[in-house]
Amino acid sequence: MAAKTSPKKTAKKATPAKAQQHPDVGPSKMRVEYREIGEMRKWPHNPKEHDLQALRESMELNGYVDPCVIDERSGKMVSGHGRLELLELMWAKGEKAPERIMVKAGRWFVPVLRGIPFKDEAAAEKYLLAANRITELGGWNPKFLTEILSAYKEPAAFLGTGFSTEDVAKFLTMIKGDRIEKNTDERKEVFDNATIKQIVLYFPTAQFESVIASLTKIMEAREDLNSHTAIFVEMLDAYLASGRWRKAS
Repeated sequence: MAAKTSPKKTAKKATPAKAQQHPDVGPSKMRVEYREIGEMRKWPHNPKEHDLQALRESMELNGYVDPCVIDERSGKMVSGHGRLELLELMWAKGEKAPERIMVKAGRWFVPVLRGIPFKDEAAAEKYLLAANRITELGGWNPKFLTEILSAYKEPAAFLGTGFSTEDVAKFLTMIKGDRIEKNTDERKEVFDNATIKQIVLYFPTAQFESVIASLTKIMEAREDLNSHTAIFVEMLDAYLASGRWRKAS
């Protein structure tokens, strides 16, 4: 009797290892955490300068509002350097922590936006630039801004806005300039589209009467020259034909 042979075992295909995703990566992982200010890694050679006094006024009025942003790939900040610089200065001077800054055993912890990995260093640096530059490019609507700022009657009312009474005067001047420019453009458009255009000549008072008398005398002598315009064109053509308008060589 033939011996039984064990069934041939077929090798199992290896299951590809599941890609490991960083726990902080992905839109669903974006979150706000608190980190100690001394542990924050600033972006090297950040080109943006900051008005710490304006930041201080805003933070004293509203507390800490805008979280810093960290690039998860490098662990470095791409937004919030000015706010962090102010917090470091306040902490070093022993000042009171702004609202929404967590304090534990004398250490300050700042809100940080986490879970945003940029694809590489260049992309992170471009965001750092864009976060500051794009707000500058938008500019302001002088009319709306002046309406808001004009409601602040006292200099103290401007604290925390980044604006001052001098800014109100500046924007009022801009609005006036825009109106003048707009009116000038509208007048030019009317002039360009008109079928009849006008030239205005100015004469000294002492000369004006004699000019009018000469024009009247010409019109009486020449029935075909029945207007000041006709006389002007006739005189201009005669002057050009004479060649006297050319500079002497």
